[in-house]
Amino acid sequence: MEDRIGDALTKWPVIAGLKRAHPDITIVWMAGRHRSVFKRELAALAAGVLDEVHDVCGLGTRWNELLRKPLARHFDIVIATESKLRSTLVLRRVPNRLFISSTYNFLFSDRKRPPNASEPKSVFSRFAQLVSLALGEKIVPLREIPLPHDLTLLAADRLPGKAPYIGFVPGAGGKDKQWPLNNYLQLARLQTERGRCPVFFLGPEEVQWRAHVRSTIPSALFPEWGAEGQQIGNPLLTIALAKRLNGAVANDSGGGHLIAAGGNPLITLFGPTSAEKFEPPYGKHRAISARDFGVTAMEFIPVANVDAELENMLRS
Repeated sequence: MEDRIGDALTKWPVIAGLKRAHPDITIVWMAGRHRSVFKRELAALAAGVLDEVHDVCGLGTRWNELLRKPLARHFDIVIATESKLRSTLVLRRVPNRLFISSTYNFLFSDRKRPPNASEPKSVFSRFAQLVSLALGEKIVPLREIPLPHDLTLLAADRLPGKAPYIGFVPGAGGKDKQWPLNNYLQLARLQTERGRCPVFFLGPEEVQWRAHVRSTIPSALFPEWGAEGQQIGNPLLTIALAKRLNGAVANDSGGGHLIAAGGNPLITLFGPTSAEKFEPPYGKHRAISARDFGVTAMEFIPVANVDAELENMLRS
């Protein structure tokens, strides 16, 4: 598996719910080819819940692993979160008492999805079903992200008082997932006219937009960046800041999932990716997809529609 911010946060409520229901179990998290944010950016979140995190371990990345046992270690339960055939077959060979996998409609799994259970559409629901099937019980997800007190205080300092704050996340991992920046600026201008304060969340790849945003929307705030242009905090600070927002608009992105984890009203904009599959499992969330307008290109999502939906969320 690969753990990026969005992937990890989508699965986190189930992981935390599992640990709460069974605090004595040992949870070992393994990423085969790539790095895991649970070992880096979200290590503080994983501490005390994930007992071990291994990444770039190579497990399930090569067909020749089928010629030998990929691990000498024995596990009571192995859950394959990916549905790739190669990964599934390799993980099936890891010594275990119970193997769970949805690959080819649970063909290789020791337990099958119940006949009356529907196929989940979202990444969150699929993962929840796998874990519940493995444990033989429904796992109640924990949708509240625990935050260190110092980050809560820092967020209050960066976004002080109770002013109506509206967040904007204009970046994304690929340009085809980005709603045009000028559309975000139009929304921000409308929020300013309504007496609300626009708050922009810019990652390292979007920091060059800050000057343009500031010149267009002088009242805009950038709480993750200091006066000298230095980045402040970490992903957990972003979640703490998101808790102080009255509402937000974001692209389907890691930054969007961080804002969602704050639990406040959020509109996520989707283009080539599926709104059902990648819906965040936190808070009051609504999706607007370019597919609603018969295309997959983000620029065809009208500003007026996003603005109207945001106002509906804020009123409700």
